[in-house]
Order: sequence, then structure tokens, then C-alpha cells
Amino acid sequence: MNSSRPEKTPRRNRFGSRFRMHGATAFGRAYETRVRRRVGPLLIYARPHGDLARTGDTRLGLSVSRRCGNAVRRHRLKRLIREAFRTIRAELPTGYDLLVVVHPHRLLDVEEYRRLLVRAAGELDRRWQTMPQPPTPDHDDRASSPDS
Repeated sequence: MNSSRPEKTPRRNRFGSRFRMHGATAFGRAYETRVRRRVGPLLIYARPHGDLARTGDTRLGLSVSRRCGNAVRRHRLKRLIREAFRTIRAELPTGYDLLVVVHPHRLLDVEEYRRLLVRAAGELDRRWQTMPQPPTPDHDDRASSPDS
């Protein structure tokens, strides 16, 4: 055994691929739902992914424009928000795509980003819970119509 190797991060704490939104389609769907919440410098869109039971992992997408600063500053913002998301993932409602649009602001610490993400995700989850659900194929009104 080679004791000079650094210990690996436990898998449950990693920010792996399954916790990220991928591709323009996923981002476009989040924007299209128009269910969003502004908290501080963050505008967060939420959309359930998968089935209506909202099972599965909550995924994060980031949009940081050039108005937020140069590449170094934008990358730092992304790292801070990803770290905040990674450490509070268990506290967030499950089964959502969260798209975070970052507006220009002074850098906050990770704890502040955690607080903002938890607050917005909770409010967006409550909003989705109160929205009427679309009919499922088994309960489609046309199927039970006596005229057919």
C-alpha cells in the first residue's frame, strides 16, 4: 500500500455528472417553465425532471454572464455556488432541475450562497406543490366522454 497517496473524497460528497444539468435542451426547458425566484444576486429557475413524483437527484445548472466579471471571477463564482450546492444537496427538495442565473454582485462566502439556495429551492418547491398537475393518460377527460 502506498501511504503517500491522498485520500479520495467520499462518493456521497462529490459533485458528479448526475447532479449537473447537461445541454441546451435542459437549460431551455428550465427557462420555459418560468417558475423562478430571485434571492439576492441569484435568479433561480426550478423544473421537476423525470416523473411527477419528483424522485431522483436535484440537478444544478449555472449561467454566469460576462457582466459578472472576467473569466477568473466568473469561474470563482461557479466554484462557490457548486460548493454550496454540493454541501446542502441533502437539504434540498429532490427531483428538480435548478438553473441558477448569477447577476453581477460582490462575491459572497459559501455560507451565504448555501442560505440563498436553500431558501429559493424551498419556496420554488412549495410553488410547484400548489400548481395544478396536468392530467395523466388514465384520467384524460376525453377517454371518459360518453360521446365517443
